[in-house]
Amino acid sequence: MGQDFRRGFDVGLAAASEARRWLVDALALRGRDAEDVALLVSELVSNSVQHAGLQAGQQVSVRASRTDAVLRVEVSDEGGRFGKASASPDRRDGGRGLVLVSALSDDWGVHPDDTTRLWFTYTTRDAAA
Repeated sequence: MGQDFRRGFDVGLAAASEARRWLVDALALRGRDAEDVALLVSELVSNSVQHAGLQAGQQVSVRASRTDAVLRVEVSDEGGRFGKASASPDRRDGGRGLVLVSALSDDWGVHPDDTTRLWFTYTTRDAAA
C-alpha cells in the first residue's frame, strides 16, 4: 500500500533544511537512506529557491509518495518553465546539484508543463522501512 505526503515551504534560506527534515521524518527514513534522500530533496528545493525568481509569500511544494521500497519525490514552484536540465559536472559557477541528483537517485527529470517540477525516484535499502 502506498503513502503520499505533501507540504509547501516558504521561499527563503531555510526552505531546503525545513524540507529535508520534514521529508526524512514523514518517510521515517534512517541511515544512508535518510542521508541520500535529505541531500536529494535539499538540492531540488535549493534549486527552486535560487533560480525560480520567486517572491516573499510564494512557496516551493514538495510531494512524496512511497510504494514499498520505492520513493518518488517532486519539487515544484510557480517560477515558470524549467530551462534545459543538465547534470553536467563541467560548470565552473556551481550548479552541481543535478549531478548529485543524477548520481544518488534511480532516475530524475523535469515535467514538461507551465510550472517548474523536478522529480526523482529512489529505492530504499531497507524494503521494510
